[in-house]
Amino acid sequence: MKMDPKLISILIWLTAGVQSQEIDPNGSKSVLEGDTISFNCTSDGSMQPNIALQLNGEDIPSSQNIVEFTPLPDGVNYRFGPVTRDHDGGSLKCRFLLLPEDSQYSSEIILNVIFPPSITPNITNEIVIEGTSFTSPLTVTGDPFPVSSNIVITGDGVSVQDGRITVNIGSGNGASNFTIHNVTRTDSGSYTVNVTITAGSDTAVVNLDVYFLPVF
Repeated sequence: MKMDPKLISILIWLTAGVQSQEIDPNGSKSVLEGDTISFNCTSDGSMQPNIALQLNGEDIPSSQNIVEFTPLPDGVNYRFGPVTRDHDGGSLKCRFLLLPEDSQYSSEIILNVIFPPSITPNITNEIVIEGTSFTSPLTVTGDPFPVSSNIVITGDGVSVQDGRITVNIGSGNGASNFTIHNVTRTDSGSYTVNVTITAGSDTAVVNLDVYFLPVF
């Protein structure tokens, strides 16, 4: 059967019965926002328990984010999604219930919801005087949060090639910037700022005009 390429499988196996389960969920899983994950809750005890999928300690109702669930010979397969950064990150685990008030739980898997970056210049057109420095403020977001090495700047000016550009990525609020030091008249032009992380990429354009003083 051909699988949906956007389907990410997380297999959690209960091997020692509902009273003494051992889970190997590989610790954590990063999922791109908007994707769907497949999640198996299984047991091999002498009695088949009722099984629920939990997110951050609460059972997930079938009406909320459970695309479908399919009975298995030894458990249940859940398709869960599309995941969102605001609601679905955190601890996922299986809850097994044989008797009232007697729930057993699998080990947790930490679900990290990552999302593509965005980069927004606060100034798109700027005029500076030759010999000064030009700083372009940027707002950068993304998860995992970009670092300076994720930023590539290309443009018409020779400053792209000669090391006069520095990039500063702010943490938390995303306030960032790039600076062209000691601009010259040949630095006039359009600069493309690209940010790339594992979740995707984004591009912005900043236009720079360099004015120079007349010589008498």
